[in-house]
Amino acid sequence: KIPGIGKKTAERLLVEMSDRLKDWQASAPDGKPVVVEQKTDHKAEAEAALLALGYKPTEASKAIAAVADQAERSEDLIRLALRNMVGR
Repeated sequence: KIPGIGKKTAERLLVEMSDRLKDWQASAPDGKPVVVEQKTDHKAEAEAALLALGYKPTEASKAIAAVADQAERSEDLIRLALRNMVGR
């Protein structure tokens, strides 16, 4: 995660630089590619989305904390947090 680089820009960079990134591919001792799973912090992702929408950090963290146990995906957390904030 890099400030100012969103998901779409990151995907575009990977597509455009895929030929240069081939050397970076991790492989196991048997030569097979290693699949590295990256665990996503959905709460942090949802909070960052609220910050990008212009909410203050304290507002965003409180809104996400209020709905954190109601959803697993960041999209759902954002939706629920926005509904709660508008309902105030």
